[in-house]
Amino acid sequence: MSTVKPFIVLIAFAVLCAGSLHAQTAPKVVAAERLAALLPPAWGKLERRHVQTDDKPSLTGAPHASAQAIYTLGSTAAFEASLRIRDDGDIAAGYYKMAAKYLGEDYRDDTQHSLLLAGGRRAEVTEMGEGILMIETFVADRFVVSANCSHATESACEAALEKFDFAAIARLKP
Repeated sequence: MSTVKPFIVLIAFAVLCAGSLHAQTAPKVVAAERLAALLPPAWGKLERRHVQTDDKPSLTGAPHASAQAIYTLGSTAAFEASLRIRDDGDIAAGYYKMAAKYLGEDYRDDTQHSLLLAGGRRAEVTEMGEGILMIETFVADRFVVSANCSHATESACEAALEKFDFAAIARLKP
């Protein structure tokens, strides 16, 4: 007989309940344009390009908003970062907080590990291939903030993520 880990049961329960909770509470999200205003400006030799916003509901019909921008040196063979802020509403934020291992413990496996950012903020690093990284953190128990980097070292991707003004993001309210 196989055993089912409690985490998997929690996720399954969240998926089953999300639709009915959404219908009952009508959660709100911060508008994507307000999120976009908090994307970092260009820095160093990097140019900020391709700012995109999305206010469309998720596949389950739940509210969703995100903003992202691409930061590049202008060459496909050089460092590039896609910085993103996402708000999926109160209900989703509660599930992210319960499931996010990186919020309270140090760990390392074959492709992921925890990271302590400047100021004590915790993040998770996911290695997706040679020089391809994603670093993600959770702000104000609500917003998922990430840097997806290519042709990058972990320290360069971490520096890109730290260009965000986390305090300004934490002050956002729907």
